[in-house]
Amino acid sequence: MVAWVIGDGPALREPLPSFLALQAMLSFGFTIGFLWLHERVMPHWLMRVRDHNPVAESLFQRYLVHAAHLNRRRDGRRARRPRRGRGRPD
Repeated sequence: MVAWVIGDGPALREPLPSFLALQAMLSFGFTIGFLWLHERVMPHWLMRVRDHNPVAESLFQRYLVHAAHLNRRRDGRRARRPRRGRGRPD
């Protein structure tokens, strides 16, 4: 489409490679959106329904374990990283 607007003609002349390229771009975008949705929305939804849904409670507990692991890993990295100040001694 962009090549056509610029005036260079179609970028890919064969319909199958054009279709596959379009599908790859769209599926990549949907994949990122799906992962973002589950990372940002799912924990809040699980907190709402875990009281009356045992499957949601189990999944929420797994999220908590995973979050604790990520926090320990991040804190370990911070402890190993040398501190960079603004030139002022502490």
